[in-house]
Amino acid sequence: MDNPYRYECFITDMSGFGLFDDSGCLRCTSPDLDGVVFERNRLGWGKIRRIKLTKKGVIFGKEVD
Repeated sequence: MDNPYRYECFITDMSGFGLFDDSGCLRCTSPDLDGVVFERNRLGWGKIRRIKLTKKGVIFGKEVD
């Protein structure tokens, strides 16, 4: 049985989108929007934001509707 409170999440150079909970914790990443939307629909909550990995660090973009 899946536990929605246990998660593993990594940001790589292929991460394009991330799903964040209300406290700002990153719950999942995906190179495409469909992967993150699927997880948000499964959990029933979350905000989707763009993610970009640069040589200087991670940039979290604006929220995606």
